[in-house]
Amino acid sequence: MSTTLLGHSLPAGQSVGVAVNSCGLAAVALADGISGRTQLPALAAALGTGVLIASYTLVDGSAVCVCVCGYIAWLYFRHRQVRAVAAGLERRSSHTRTRI
Repeated sequence: MSTTLLGHSLPAGQSVGVAVNSCGLAAVALADGISGRTQLPALAAALGTGVLIASYTLVDGSAVCVCVCGYIAWLYFRHRQVRAVAAGLERRSSHTRTRI
């Protein structure tokens, strides 16, 4: 994806690795044959997850190429925000349990 969107080149060995992994994943996914209509929601969820992972990986990789220090600072502050929200939810949860 980065070769298409960002113009980065992928060495031959890594291209072979991507191809082997992709074929292996396809073999596992299609081991029982092609899925019917009942499997479409699961297929859509799996494809959506893959697109989201590829997107944030692409954004992370391009951000590191632009400014490593700024990217590390952004991650640090984002991590602090997540920890603060988690701590607040934990306090709220323990406060609710003691009142019951």
